[in-house]
Amino acid sequence: LKTKGGNLYYASAIEEASVSGAVMAAMPLADIHRMITEAGYVPCAVIDTLDDSIYPQLCKESAYNLAGSSERWVNADGKPQLSPFSPLTKAYLCELTEEISGAGFAHILCESLDFPEFSETDLAMLDPRASAQDRGTALAHLLTAMQETAPTTAFYLSVDAQKLLAGKADIFKSGAAIMPEAALITLPEGENVELSAISAKLHGIPAIFVYPDNPPESQPYYLIYPDTSAPVVESTEPAEETESTDTTESTEATASEIAVG
Repeated sequence: LKTKGGNLYYASAIEEASVSGAVMAAMPLADIHRMITEAGYVPCAVIDTLDDSIYPQLCKESAYNLAGSSERWVNADGKPQLSPFSPLTKAYLCELTEEISGAGFAHILCESLDFPEFSETDLAMLDPRASAQDRGTALAHLLTAMQETAPTTAFYLSVDAQKLLAGKADIFKSGAAIMPEAALITLPEGENVELSAISAKLHGIPAIFVYPDNPPESQPYYLIYPDTSAPVVESTEPAEETESTDTTESTEATASEIAVG
């Protein structure tokens, strides 16, 4: 529903979204939700959180600023991006969350909850918070604020496996407690990755693995829990239900039944 770059593909009633030119579709959220539900799926809304160059054009204070200046940082394409340090960023994303969850979406997948690939030159010019060791705390607080806005909604966090293994997924380095329903892990194409090594870096958060090609029969297809004693789904067929020794309550729909969009 909110894509990389900041476009919204539904008829948002949020004034800033409309004024900024982010709204790219006229279909109401309720209609989108109804169509997916009538097709037999559980709707899951995708919100690309911080990779947004549209809203910062309207609300400049929502972008990364250069240290001691009101001038905005821009990426290699000359575009600003939403900063997790800005209260305006939090307010905007929480408004979107409230609007989407209020239309009946019980599942939200958060993408791009991370920092841009800053160069050393960038970091030298930016607000010192952008290079602080605990900068991931701002990401964790942003996710928590969105969850508090929609407390009955299940949140999922999209994570790149290579960044996670390299220790570059800042939200998991902050030490701040985060409680998404699961982490959606995109595995690198053509590489064999030890899934337990990924799970170990998630601090108790269940992982759903996304394979670039068809999942190999020797690897789990659907879900693995960080607790290595937990059962793992070995079948390459979509599973209706996954058992676990984890004490958290399982969601009503499996990944194969959720329509993501």
